[in-house]
Amino acid sequence: MAWLEKKGQRFLLVFRLNGSRYKKLLDLTDRREADAITAKVERRIEMLERGEWQLPDPSNVADSLIGELA
Repeated sequence: MAWLEKKGQRFLLVFRLNGSRYKKLLDLTDRREADAITAKVERRIEMLERGEWQLPDPSNVADSLIGELA
């Protein structure tokens, strides 16, 4: 599960994974772009849960999950 929160002019992407909550401030001010990133992150979370994808760097979950998307 992932969602957006407004932080000033930018968006904060918040998500839960394995019972932990993570936050990542996106360098985006356009809501549609932020929504697109959120949808992609949700797909990656689903893939992780099904074992179809692995985090490139498990020590940094937020950056690994969002990676080149933002």
